[in-house]
Amino acid sequence: MNKIPKPSELLLRFFRWFCHPKYREDIEGDLLERFEKKVNTIGVRKAKWSFFKDVIRLFRPSIIRPLEGTYRLNQFGMIKNYLKTAPRTFVKNPLITIVSLFSLVTGIVCFQLIHVWLTNELNTDQFHKNIDNIQVAVMKSNPIADYKPFSHSKFFNMNYHEFPNIKGKLEISVYDNDIKLISQNSEFYGKGLIVDSTFFDFFDFPLHSGNDKDILTDPKNIILTKKYAAKVFGDKNPIGEAVKIECDKRGIYQVAGLLDDIPSSSSINFDFLIPRHSQQNWGKMSTDLILTDDFFNEKEFKAKIAEMGRFHPQFPESTLSCIPFSSIYFERHFDYGLFSKYGDLNNVKTMFIIALFILLISALSFANLQTTLQLSTIKNMGIRQVNGASKFDLIIETLIGRLYFLISSTIVGCFIFELIFPFYTGILEMDLDRNRILDVAGIFSVSGIIISISMFFALVQISKIETVKALKNKLSISSVSKIQRALTTVQYAVTIILMIATTVVFIQFKYMLNKDTGLIEDNIISVKLTNQIPNRLSRDEMVKERENQKKDYHFVVDQLRQNPNIVSISQGRMPISSVAYPMAWRFQSQGIDYTTENMMVVDPEYDDLFGIEILEGRFFSDSLDMSRQKKVVINEAAKKYWGIENIDTARIANQSWGDDEVPYRVIGVVKDYHYEHLSAKIKPLMLVYMRNLEENFLIRIQDGKEQECMAFIEKLFMKVNPMGSLNYAYFTDKIEAQYKKERIVSRIYLVFTIIALMLSLISLFTFALYETKRRTKEIGIRKVSGASFQDLFSLLSLSFLKTVFIAYLVACPVAWYGMNKWLENFAYRIDMSLWVFAFAGFIAAALALLAVSWQSWSVIRINPVESLRYE
Repeated sequence: MNKIPKPSELLLRFFRWFCHPKYREDIEGDLLERFEKKVNTIGVRKAKWSFFKDVIRLFRPSIIRPLEGTYRLNQFGMIKNYLKTAPRTFVKNPLITIVSLFSLVTGIVCFQLIHVWLTNELNTDQFHKNIDNIQVAVMKSNPIADYKPFSHSKFFNMNYHEFPNIKGKLEISVYDNDIKLISQNSEFYGKGLIVDSTFFDFFDFPLHSGNDKDILTDPKNIILTKKYAAKVFGDKNPIGEAVKIECDKRGIYQVAGLLDDIPSSSSINFDFLIPRHSQQNWGKMSTDLILTDDFFNEKEFKAKIAEMGRFHPQFPESTLSCIPFSSIYFERHFDYGLFSKYGDLNNVKTMFIIALFILLISALSFANLQTTLQLSTIKNMGIRQVNGASKFDLIIETLIGRLYFLISSTIVGCFIFELIFPFYTGILEMDLDRNRILDVAGIFSVSGIIISISMFFALVQISKIETVKALKNKLSISSVSKIQRALTTVQYAVTIILMIATTVVFIQFKYMLNKDTGLIEDNIISVKLTNQIPNRLSRDEMVKERENQKKDYHFVVDQLRQNPNIVSISQGRMPISSVAYPMAWRFQSQGIDYTTENMMVVDPEYDDLFGIEILEGRFFSDSLDMSRQKKVVINEAAKKYWGIENIDTARIANQSWGDDEVPYRVIGVVKDYHYEHLSAKIKPLMLVYMRNLEENFLIRIQDGKEQECMAFIEKLFMKVNPMGSLNYAYFTDKIEAQYKKERIVSRIYLVFTIIALMLSLISLFTFALYETKRRTKEIGIRKVSGASFQDLFSLLSLSFLKTVFIAYLVACPVAWYGMNKWLENFAYRIDMSLWVFAFAGFIAAALALLAVSWQSWSVIRINPVESLRYE
């Protein structure tokens, strides 16, 4: 016997739920009869679909059953009345209304501020429409080396057009403050990119003036950013103006275009663009960028090119590859001068969690406040029920009240957001791209989420209303208090977690900034005093330029050494992140292959300037060593890494400079010092003596003589560079800039933790307001019975301290686990001390007592006679 098909039971239940009882039986019979007919004509599947559409069509006001037994579904007059009475309720309870609005606005503004920052971080470089189709060419010199940016086309004659799905190639060289730009007898330095004419096929940096299609095809054109153009030309229109550049090349260019200021969401920053084909053989090493189409197979391409560089005598074990441009910002596969900043996914995740915490705390605070307000109007609700109001009516009334909060919080939130946004970006020390329409939409949406959460608790309360108890103002007081107490506990636990996290972050960053790097840091400056010689001059011109450079160099050195306020001088680069250059090195006494280790160029005065301690052997000396000799000084980490026992016989080969045939002789070992970010362990380091006359001077100034010495250096600079402007940087400023992001993040943690704590205190204060008023009569009875002030204060305060204590017990293990995981990102980290948790508990308890003490005092001091009359 065939089974008779039936329509969906779930749809039938839905129909029976919403349909008016008066019509339910007749309509259901018609629906089932219609379904059976369609089964026989169009089949079971289509009949079920038709049944679904029939049920949905019936869901309309004329058929829907009334809520709470009333047939008045469209009570326009009732809604109009509630629109008038809701503001009166707010006026009668000004404290809770104002504090509710403050809590709501604070939460949504803080959330939106964090959201803007997160959006900028996550959208970094996303304004380039080809962001997902750009690959960066990389190479590692041997199987255990690290990948680094490279030019496959230049070194290995790779023709990318031979590969399918590759649309173009862009070769870039980075000159970071190495190019002198001369205009109107004034000299300026900036970050320049030497690029192919395909630059704008890859990147969408907006041109303020000029045509991005052909502007870089003319070898005499140069493009400036608006900001840099204003620095060079002031208010004058620079288009068509001639400028001269000097570096390892020289040339005269015409300003052909202006770029709008680089967006803050760009990981690439620069001051000007120069066409690569305007000169030959630029001195800075270049890198290839590859533009692919949507059908590009990255895996297949990597497999094809992996071994294509091994024919080159310098790279017999090399592996060629490519890395998606879109992944570099957060994954930081390498440090490269093209990228002015890198992101940190840990910071993004942490800020996202803080944003959620702020949202949660604000929602709980607002819900607590509105719960208190609703409890104060329970008797009025009971009276309205006696007069015929249904629970549906009470829901509508509550919804209209929340609607007022939604509108007012959006308006006030937008105003406050606009007001404090400039201060916020000042704290972040960065510009943030924003869209005002999206900001308004975000504030409105977050406000709606918070209010929806509070509506959930309001519905729970309304569902528990019993008319008789409501009239006596005795509505399930104990159960409502449990809900409020639970909300307050969760809110305070989240706040304590934030307090502990902020304290740990602050101490860790302070530890990093104050940690001994093993170097002298104070009063050391880096300044460029001599110029670089172009490498494309005639023989006679080169000789003349070299003589002039030597003359200027010796003059500068003599003047600096004669100044009694100068303690020491050297040349080179400051030992901070991204300064050490990765190269392939190998200790000859071991069978292991070349590995990528860090190298820095120094001169014989470098150790004295920075106070580098010599542990074995000696440092470089002008009397014993020559520039570019095959001698090397290593650090402790390198000696341990290679297991070197006797440095007198130690030989280290450099794959690019001589290989095993002409290895470097180790002449000394220096004590480890930090030359990278403190989140990383000290890595092996090779120090090589190379004296470059055009290199920056490193000068250590006598303490207290900074102003006098800087005035002297400026005069000296003007004698050598009469058209130039002095640029210098303090070592301490560079170190501080190295930890700029950490410093900013710690500030944000601190600010939002204080806000979260404030919101929690507001919630606790309102809970105390309701709780103490509820127990007014009880307090009067206890006072008549002889209870002292201390007894009554302890009775009320202990109730709230229990809430804080439970929140503290919940927060501590969560915070301990979370912050230990966070500290794992640092090679040098603080220990999680118990005093951090004790401090957070003390602050939480002290502020909780402060929040409730005023309310407790106000109730305790009431005359017992009046307390006994209190309803």
